[in-house]
Amino acid sequence: MGVLPILYIAAYLANQDEIALFEEGRYEAAANGLGLSVEVTSGAAVDTVTLLAMALIREGHPQRALEVLRRYPYENQQHCEQEVDALIDVGLERYAEAYDRARECLQIYPNSLILLEIRAYLLISAGRLELAERDIARMERLGASEVVLQGLRDMLGGLRQPHPTGP
Repeated sequence: MGVLPILYIAAYLANQDEIALFEEGRYEAAANGLGLSVEVTSGAAVDTVTLLAMALIREGHPQRALEVLRRYPYENQQHCEQEVDALIDVGLERYAEAYDRARECLQIYPNSLILLEIRAYLLISAGRLELAERDIARMERLGASEVVLQGLRDMLGGLRQPHPTGP
């Protein structure tokens, strides 16, 4: 067995308590333990870094999540998804950056339903409905959840409704 698989197994075993806290919705406690683990290992385990970012986002600290993800950069699908999610959660002023990063990540991971959903949402928010429809159609072909697809379609439909011009 090589060194990397051993590190991943060790990271999983070392963070079992934090994983349980995360699954219980105790994000602050999970983030505290995961943050210590990431610091001690200098971010050697991508799964630990990604889970820490997820906990920080759910705890309401997307800027801190973004800082962690950028301090320990990895090119994998979950890392990309969390980085884009953190950018959106930071606020509207980061939407253009989130869109650019989603587009970059989709070039590497074209079948990521999460990245396609995020990009469709960003496109709808920007009023680029035709492009959003293409992402939604792709998501459908890839087998996305009907609940997710319907939510995006509802957003599209709401923007296409004629607005009353007044009394």
